[in-house]
Amino acid sequence: MFGSIKFLRTYQQAVTNENVTPIEVHMYKIGGSRSFDSALKRKRQGLWGSAARNRMIAAVVGKPEYKDKQVLIVVDTVEHLFYLHKLLPDFALAYGSIATKHYKKMKKLGLMSEDFVAATPDELIELREKFENREVLKAIATGVWNTGVDFPSLDICVRAGGGSSDIKSIQTPGRVSRKSDGKDIGILIDFFDDIDDTMKKSSKKRMKSYKEYGWKIIKHYSG
Repeated sequence: MFGSIKFLRTYQQAVTNENVTPIEVHMYKIGGSRSFDSALKRKRQGLWGSAARNRMIAAVVGKPEYKDKQVLIVVDTVEHLFYLHKLLPDFALAYGSIATKHYKKMKKLGLMSEDFVAATPDELIELREKFENREVLKAIATGVWNTGVDFPSLDICVRAGGGSSDIKSIQTPGRVSRKSDGKDIGILIDFFDDIDDTMKKSSKKRMKSYKEYGWKIIKHYSG
């Protein structure tokens, strides 16, 4: 913990030595121009509850070439998780405890049925194990799967929450960098939010982080 560095290995060295799987970033643009009264409204209206953005996410993961791939969509909030689940009902859901006020909000928004029952801790553990074993191929997860999980055969990770956290820029893509037999590349799907200056800056910062790690970036848009 103290003193001079005794050993240092960069991410690119790990790729060269085949210790991790190379990552390929696929960026899709979300267009439009909006203004928001607060940071919370920007997240709620521009990210979590944006119909156009959520439809884009659903369309991308629904591509025929991804049918047999294991896909994990990572979100920041349970609200976003249920918005996406309305469009992707076949995706399993991984989340922590849901506060009563959030239950009421989700039901008011029509994101939950009146008879919805939250998964028990044991059911969530079972889901994690099935995803690890590839018995489940599609899932949407909140931060409950940020730590303590290992999905070596994960093919595609979708960073749906936006933001510009440096930690998330390595932690989230890192889930597809695990080595697995027959896996040559891990795919990270992200979105360039061309909506307001703040969201544009966050998108550019994420892309800058990806470039610094040497990941190949493929833009599915011009400009």
